Amino acid sequence: MRLTILGSGGAFVTPRLGCQCRGCVAAREHAGRHRRGGPCLFVHDGHVLVDTPEDVTPLLDRAGIDRVDHVLLTHWHPDHTAGFRVVEALAWDLATGGARQTIKVWLNRATLDRLGTHWQYFQRRGYCRLNVIEPDSTIPLGPLVARPFDYAPDGFLTGFLLSDGSRRVLLALDETKGLADALPGWARHPDLLVAECGFFDAEPDGGTIVPAHWRMRQTEASFEADTVPLIQAVGARRTLLVHLMACFTRRTPEELDAVAAALPVENVAFGYDGMEIEVGG
Repeated sequence: MRLTILGSGGAFVTPRLGCQCRGCVAAREHAGRHRRGGPCLFVHDGHVLVDTPEDVTPLLDRAGIDRVDHVLLTHWHPDHTAGFRVVEALAWDLATGGARQTIKVWLNRATLDRLGTHWQYFQRRGYCRLNVIEPDSTIPLGPLVARPFDYAPDGFLTGFLLSDGSRRVLLALDETKGLADALPGWARHPDLLVAECGFFDAEPDGGTIVPAHWRMRQTEASFEADTVPLIQAVGARRTLLVHLMACFTRRTPEELDAVAAALPVENVAFGYDGMEIEVGG
């Protein structure tokens, strides 16, 4: 199974407009691994796009990807759905003015209720087909099968376990606070875990990143308190961390590499835009 990390950022891309934190400044100066697009990835087996942030179209183009058969949406947040119009760009046929393909979109009920009315246009034009993920179901994705599970408050977010019959990839891409205790048993011990990084408690010099009074300390995943326990609970052979925002890590890619090397768990890496992963390769 082959994956490409199209965008490794989070709710804010890196650099964030106007931000002068050390991570955003370094991204403007050095580009490369420092710059991070909106959160999305591509699974080449089955031509599966996971999430559609605002900049998904240039991210796909940069990766040389012009075919998408399936879109998996994890939840309705704008950083994961605001680029949904990409289905039109992919499916529109210049010769006929209609659809040259119908992309299958898989989304949970909360996402459909929130955004489905606006997306019906794309379905009426034949660019996509909206499929609601049902509990305890499986999703056929060409040579792959996805098994979804809902989590986060009120179950508004969907994670996916992808399998090609021999390799298994677990996607838990956002809102993973407390997931270590709530993860289904069947989702454990995959070949690869791709998960949200979470915010860091302190800068490299010890300064506080997220003030103690901020509500996000109670609602968002912390790298130390939530992500590391999740990695340990999942027990994957390999772990890749994404949904990274320089404002909440304050670390360069090289410093993140050092953090990964110092973890009590082996084979953990921080993702970057354009990163390709061969599962079992």
